[in-house]
Amino acid sequence: MKYPKIMLYSVTTCVYCQSIKRILETFGLPYESADADLLSGDARSALLADLRQVNGRCTFPTLTVDDKVIVGYKLPEIMDALGLCTGGERPCPMRQDAEHE
Repeated sequence: MKYPKIMLYSVTTCVYCQSIKRILETFGLPYESADADLLSGDARSALLADLRQVNGRCTFPTLTVDDKVIVGYKLPEIMDALGLCTGGERPCPMRQDAEHE
């Protein structure tokens, strides 16, 4: 199974950022993340420049899933972008074959 490219721009003190990390980890989705408050100097400037490219307001959390950008903690939108079950009428495409990769 091919996974989407996932990037989470976050800060360590944000409960919503931490919640998104838990979701990604719970479902075993590979992702990149950067906690802006743990960076300094050029590394922080580079991260914020990257963030401004996808979210001009430069706010946290900002999640990118392939080309889709989700700003804020919009759980149904996040779950949909990740292809996870949201409890609606849609089938739940849980990654049953992931362990066979």
